[in-house]
Amino acid sequence: MVTKSDLSILIFYFWNCFPQQAAQREVREETGVESEMTSLIAVEAPGPNWFRYTFTGHVTGGRLRTLAEKDSETLQGAYWPVQTVMAAAHKKGDPKK
Repeated sequence: MVTKSDLSILIFYFWNCFPQQAAQREVREETGVESEMTSLIAVEAPGPNWFRYTFTGHVTGGRLRTLAEKDSETLQGAYWPVQTVMAAAHKKGDPKK
């Protein structure tokens, strides 16, 4: 189970910042929590100008957004068992299914 002290994030970023900074910004915008990236575990290049970075990291502050706090960025955050996330990634599907 991924806990509040552990974080695994798949991130897309813009060219105007380092990937770690983009990951931290996106985690904050999407979930409401502050984070620190600790390891880069994958870089994918599915297109000529498109890179996808996968990081591990730790939650350092903030609070996971609830459904009642939904906004234009996300409906809510949730913690998922690592096995569920990995299975969904391999199937390219929704981890809830």
